[in-house]
Parts: sequence; C-alpha cells; structure tokens
Amino acid sequence: MANFETAVFAHSDDTRANPAEAGKRFNGFVRFGNEFGDRSASENQLGSSISRPYALLGVDMLFGPSTRAGLALGLADGKDNFDGGYGETKVKTTAFQGYLSFGFGDSGLVLDATGGYGATSGDTTRNLTSLMRTATGSADGNVWSGALRLSKSLGATGKVTFVPYAYIDVQKASVDGYTETGAGAADLVVAQHELWSSAFEAGTSMIIPLQAGSGMSFHLQAGWHYLVEDGAGSTSTWLSGSPIGFTTQFDGQAKSTARVAATFEAALSNGMLITVGYRGLLGSDALHAIEAGVVFRF
Repeated sequence: MANFETAVFAHSDDTRANPAEAGKRFNGFVRFGNEFGDRSASENQLGSSISRPYALLGVDMLFGPSTRAGLALGLADGKDNFDGGYGETKVKTTAFQGYLSFGFGDSGLVLDATGGYGATSGDTTRNLTSLMRTATGSADGNVWSGALRLSKSLGATGKVTFVPYAYIDVQKASVDGYTETGAGAADLVVAQHELWSSAFEAGTSMIIPLQAGSGMSFHLQAGWHYLVEDGAGSTSTWLSGSPIGFTTQFDGQAKSTARVAATFEAALSNGMLITVGYRGLLGSDALHAIEAGVVFRF
C-alpha cells in the first residue's frame, strides 16, 4: 500500500508541474512498474529477494483553481523468494486509493491527502529439505492506510524549482489465521495477527526544465524516511502434530532510509503527459521501483 501512496503523490506532482490547458478538468491515468529488493536474514526470518509488479489506474477532477480529487485502483502481484531454496511467498493485492490535492492560492503551499483499503490473498510454500516434504498455506488479509503531505513550491517559471516537503503515513495490516498442509505433523497452524507501521519523511524535490516551453523536464528528489513503527510483530503458532504452542516473531523494515527519485516528464502536443523514472528507499534493506505512467486529459 505504501507504494500506491507514493505513486498517487507522484501523479499529483507530475500534473501540478504540467497543468492541463483551460477547459480540461479531468485526468485519466495509468502508472505501472516493479518494486524490487532484498531482505536480510536474521534470527527471526530467512533472507529473501522481493519482486512486486504493480499497476495503478485512476481518474481525478479539478474542482477549483488549485483543488483536485480522485480515485484509483491499484493491483499488485508480489513474490518473495527465500534464500537457499527454502520456499516462497506470493501475495496479490487489490486496493482502492482516494486522494485530494489542495493548493493555498498563489502561496505555492499544497496539502495532499490519500487514504486507501486493500484486500490481499497470499500463498506460502516452505521446503522442509531435512524431511523431504513441502508445506503450503494460504491466508487472506486486508490493509488500511492513510497519508498527509505538505509541500511548498519555490522558484519561478522557466527556472529550476525547489519543492521542500514533509509527510506522515500510517498503515494497519490484518492477516487471517491459516493451517498448512502437505507436511503432516510438521505443518504449522498460524493464528490471526495484525501489523502496524507508521512513517515520517522530509526532503525536497527539484524540477529542472530542459528548455523553456518544451514541456520536458527532470524531477529529482532526495529525503529522509523514518519508520516510527516498523511493521514488526508476533503471532501464536503451533505444529499441527503438537499441542504446545510458540511465538513467531516478524521483523520490521529498516527504521531509517534515504529516499531518492529521478523522473523524466514530457507533455505532448495532444495534451497527454508521459513519465518514466526510478525511486527507492536506500538502507540496510533497500527497495527500488522502476515506473512509467501516462496521463490523458479531457
């Protein structure tokens, strides 16, 4: 869900930097990409490689000179491959994201807000090599999220523009309990559990026009991303062949990371807007995303 929030904010930035011509109040847009990275091994978890292809489709409407609101549908198909061939986890997400962008007149100050709900469906495979068995399990879940961002545009038309920003977000994920099959007495019974995460981020974006009036520009971003709550948690677990339970710990993400992004944007003569770029969170468990997008104005 965090990646959908970031994509919605990126869409708001792109359309604000290249406003539509007079009379066109609606934007239809598609953004698609792949988020990928590695997760370090610890005493609580195996190391893994991560790949999450995603798409975001939405529409928004201009309600005033500097106010825009919209709704987007997000789809993701994630996969974690555990190091050493010990298994994998696949999670499909279908999410709805609402958002509002409100500008405070000619001050350059903008408040962006987004909230969303996602339904998840996950399948886990554990390869128990010592027992020559494979345990599989499936669990549904859901995620609620919300974020607020305040930014201010500095600079003048035709020159490099700096846009400092700060935002907060919070997410709650719930995962249903499930029972594995395929490994007999070594199957796990996992109880329902919830995971919380919240973050603060501050930084600045820089908009660099390639040539005055060309409609083409580079957007660069750098910031500091800090997790107030990192998504760590625990749940009760049993072996299906044993009445004795134990606690399974879930590690959170890296608390402090660097936000970086670079995007190329081109406004075409027919009013379409095309973007392609990279963004990432760089730290001990880095996450990267390559993304492209198209905006249709009408």
